[in-house]
Parts: sequence; C-alpha cells; structure tokens
Amino acid sequence: MTTSATSAETLLKALLKGAAPGGKIDYSAMTPEVAQIVRDHPEGGEMIIKLGTPQTVTYLGAPPGGHLFRITFATAKIDFFMAVNGAGKISSMYYHPSVDMPS
Repeated sequence: MTTSATSAETLLKALLKGAAPGGKIDYSAMTPEVAQIVRDHPEGGEMIIKLGTPQTVTYLGAPPGGHLFRITFATAKIDFFMAVNGAGKISSMYYHPSVDMPS
C-alpha cells in the first residue's frame, strides 16, 4: 500500500470512529464542501452506524481519483471510495453494498 493509501486508510478509520455512537466526526479532515454534505445528510452515517462496529478495513486498490476500501461488519460488507486532496483532506467519498464477483 502506498503512503497516500495509508493516509486515506487512517482518515477512513478516524471517520468510522467519529461516526460511531459517542464519537464526534472531525469535519476538519474534509474539504468544506464535503463537510457540508455530510452535515446536510446525516442519514449516510446513520446507515453505517446501524451496521455496527467495523471488523476489518481492507484496501482494494486505487481507482482513478482515489482509494477503494472494503469495510466488513458482522452482518454486511460495504465498499467505500475516498479521494484525498493535496492538503490531506477528504475531497470525495461514497459507499455502496459490497458485491463479490464470481471468478
């Protein structure tokens, strides 16, 4: 994993910890635009909270513009894309249910 991927993983783990019950999201780790979207749409974080405590975070690779991780919970897996700008701020992120493709 590259240094930028390691930094993205650190940001992702901090984001997950901040979104957990009793946690506090660090909006300063995001660009102002992303922070505002997260504030305006708390349902995204609430959906992740309902999945419980993350068991593993696995780096899947670097698609154009960012980093892709698989987050495994007890009952589900999600794939989480995150872009980090030159200042080390989260500049884009989204997630969706993980789908294992047949080999």
